[in-house]
Amino acid sequence: MNTAQASTNRERRTSSTKASGAVSIKRIAYLEDDETHAAYLSNWLGRREISCEVFTSCADFKQALSDTSFDLVLLDWEMSDSISGLEMLAFIRDSLGTDLPVVFVSSRNTREAVLTAIRNGADDYIAKPVHRSELLKRIRSLTNRKEIVGSTYHCGPYLIDKNLCHIYLNGKTVSLAPREYKLALTLFTNIGKIMSHEQLLNEIGGELTLKPYHEIEYLLYNLKKKLKIKDYSNWHVDKIGDIGFRLLAD
Repeated sequence: MNTAQASTNRERRTSSTKASGAVSIKRIAYLEDDETHAAYLSNWLGRREISCEVFTSCADFKQALSDTSFDLVLLDWEMSDSISGLEMLAFIRDSLGTDLPVVFVSSRNTREAVLTAIRNGADDYIAKPVHRSELLKRIRSLTNRKEIVGSTYHCGPYLIDKNLCHIYLNGKTVSLAPREYKLALTLFTNIGKIMSHEQLLNEIGGELTLKPYHEIEYLLYNLKKKLKIKDYSNWHVDKIGDIGFRLLAD
């Protein structure tokens, strides 16, 4: 894909987001060489009015991404035509940037595999066999991720003011330490995306007073209490093993 085509695709996605306030699920591209498994998920999503186009060839998949705008991509890790899902992820990030959500759907269910995918730009990772309701939940979280336009960001009962570095809960200012604010901003602007400890620590900066894993745990514990996340049933922070965390809004 040339630069002009990539820019056009990004503009289409951005325009759609700004117009509606959230990206709706319309079209998914699914790279999977197990046709039976792919048809199973594609048909199920289709009955929920989500178009899921299946590609068994990496060449066809790359061409489709060059020609068509998708809302989300599902990737298998191991493909029969010698190009891995990880290589396809690199192609997507190089050609389309970071706007397009990418989810791995793979039988590789190890910590190393998940971390490798996340570090290389994947937004989420789902192990096979796939629970359909969980897949739909993850897809909705990622495709409803809103963009920050200007200096403020509305997200449910929360309002984030980037100029003042303040977060308001139902109109009232929440008192946060600088690193708590940075952590909150990172989570809210990456709803549905798995964030590793490494990524979170890089975003919040500052000197570490504890081991990296415990540092994030400690900050999150205080943050959830201050933002009263547990009081809102549709908001929660998922702990992804010892890999990291993800903010979800059901």
